[in-house]
Amino acid sequence: MDTVEISKKWGKKKNKDDMNFEKLSRGIRHYYRNKFMTRIEGCRLMYKFNWTKIPRRWRPFDL
Repeated sequence: MDTVEISKKWGKKKNKDDMNFEKLSRGIRHYYRNKFMTRIEGCRLMYKFNWTKIPRRWRPFDL
């Protein structure tokens, strides 16, 4: 997994030109701690969003 490329893509999505893996991982820890994301068992550096835990106003679509 190319962490540099993923960091750049996430930075583009969030309009943060200076995004790097260190900043991305800090954000993931925040999401993980608040139960917005969970780890995918058996996979390194793989997470999924828990859309039911994310407030509706933050969702890119309505569930």
